[in-house]
Amino acid sequence: MVVMFDRTDFSPSNISLGGGRCWFDPADTALQVDCTAHSVFYDVASNSFQPLMVQTDLWFSSGAFLPNGTLVQTGGYNDGDHVIRAFTPCINDICDWIETPNYLAERRCEPRNYPSSGSSVLLPLDQNKPDIEVKVMICSGAPRRSHRQALEGTFGEAVSSCGRLKVSDRNPSWEVEYMPISRVMGDMVILPSGDIIIIIGAEKRTAGWEASDDPVTTPVIYRPTDERNNRFWTMEPLPTLRLCHSMAVLLPDGQVPVGGSNPHVYYNFTRVKFPTELSLESFSPPYLSVEYRLIRPRIIVTTQNPG
Repeated sequence: MVVMFDRTDFSPSNISLGGGRCWFDPADTALQVDCTAHSVFYDVASNSFQPLMVQTDLWFSSGAFLPNGTLVQTGGYNDGDHVIRAFTPCINDICDWIETPNYLAERRCEPRNYPSSGSSVLLPLDQNKPDIEVKVMICSGAPRRSHRQALEGTFGEAVSSCGRLKVSDRNPSWEVEYMPISRVMGDMVILPSGDIIIIIGAEKRTAGWEASDDPVTTPVIYRPTDERNNRFWTMEPLPTLRLCHSMAVLLPDGQVPVGGSNPHVYYNFTRVKFPTELSLESFSPPYLSVEYRLIRPRIIVTTQNPG
């Protein structure tokens, strides 16, 4: 299952909330009364979706999961910048967003680095070691003044460097590595194998409307335990060009779906170099190859009583 959402202040979506439901928001800049869904709960196995209701703008919000599986989304734009939203996994197909307005003490919009958007990840922990090492890695981004140059029509290279830091050290220091491809706006996802996939993004300039070029279609696998200078592996390219506002996530079956893309102020499907993209596609990492079928872990059901 995947939760998807978009900003609420563009226009109506093509998905009805159903059941005569509408939401009313006098502060919305596009529609004060909206009976369409700007969030869905997508069932990958059945390729079906359930409309969800968000009542405030999630644009440039930030989120994280609680230990019980609840998705907590914080901040956003306009009327959503002080809001906390919670989405708990469905029980008998009953679930929706619960919003708490004015919960945040300060406005939260664009909490990540923007527009030179890089990405970060906590590297997998090895619990077999007596002293657990905690390492973080930050990759990609854009050089200084890149956004201003992009607005002036100059599209230079994004950043190819990664910084790796063992934060559990008493005096930590950065270890710098270089990806085989420059990238800005990339996503980093931890895989079940303990590897990291770096996927989507652009090879030139920054995040923002009309501010990037050369979509990166080639995913890169990073293997943290390999020898230095031998940790990056390039994969098969994705068929669809994606730029700003595309996303990637890990599914329970090990696949990595990617979706979306819209580098324009509004949705634009025609007569532009990179049209708004609504499609989803799924990348299968190497561990899903046929040759690994016999050694791949499986979740099985048993009728035996362990007691």
